[in-house]
Amino acid sequence: MNKEVAGMDIIKRLISPEKYSIKCPHTLSPIGITVHNTANSASAANEIAYMAGNDKEISYHFAVDEKEIIQALPLDRNGWHAGDGATGSGNRRTIAIEICRSTSEDLNLFLQAEKNAAWLCAYLCQQHGWTTKDIYTHKHWSGKNCPHKTLELGWDRFLAMVEQNMNEMSKPDEPEKKGDFEGMTAEQKKAYVKGLYVTYTGRQADPSGLEYWIGQIGDQTALIAIEKAFANQEECRKYAVKNAYRNVMKREADSAGLKYWTDWLKKHTAAELYEVMITLKGKGQK
Repeated sequence: MNKEVAGMDIIKRLISPEKYSIKCPHTLSPIGITVHNTANSASAANEIAYMAGNDKEISYHFAVDEKEIIQALPLDRNGWHAGDGATGSGNRRTIAIEICRSTSEDLNLFLQAEKNAAWLCAYLCQQHGWTTKDIYTHKHWSGKNCPHKTLELGWDRFLAMVEQNMNEMSKPDEPEKKGDFEGMTAEQKKAYVKGLYVTYTGRQADPSGLEYWIGQIGDQTALIAIEKAFANQEECRKYAVKNAYRNVMKREADSAGLKYWTDWLKKHTAAELYEVMITLKGKGQK
């Protein structure tokens, strides 16, 4: 679902919580932003799909091209992007932005991607009370020549674009939120609910369930309200627990553990469950 931010869209394609133990195992209290160039000509959508689809410990929060800003990681989870190790401030304390198209034969594609990334940097700075001094290059953390194209064209030039966007933006408060489903067609709502079933239950939607959840969606309904209510069903909580055992503990859930964690999820999120299980596994508890 898209989130409109002061005239631009941030498209949320967040990775599954099942991938948290690989892609973003730690909570994040960010101190700034790290800017990267992808060093290829792929689109933001392709970059996100590739990153989310593999099991490599490489991850970032946003990919930006000439058309889209796509978010892949929650902003309260770390990414593996800065090359400064498991405890380095780049990896553990900054939000990562990948600017796409840096090797494209059409330089204009990259320049527009840069403009969009500068806009995103400005937005994040305003939300967190940061300045351009809190925006870092990948090179700052590990010495790698990244963001290579942005550095070649001039880092100060990029920061100036961020500064200009910050000057043009209104106060950093979140804009008044409209209904996430406003303007969606019946078919789009149906597709959305079908996606909820696959994501949270691992199965296709049954006719009665599909009809019920479509009926819960109004134009002014908040996306988070629907997803929270759906995910809190016992079937969904059991599915989340079983997956957590398989992905973190590397075994099937025993009956006692399944019951305990399914009840626990009534008041917690799947992301919190993964974090607790990762901690328990680190202490040798299986």
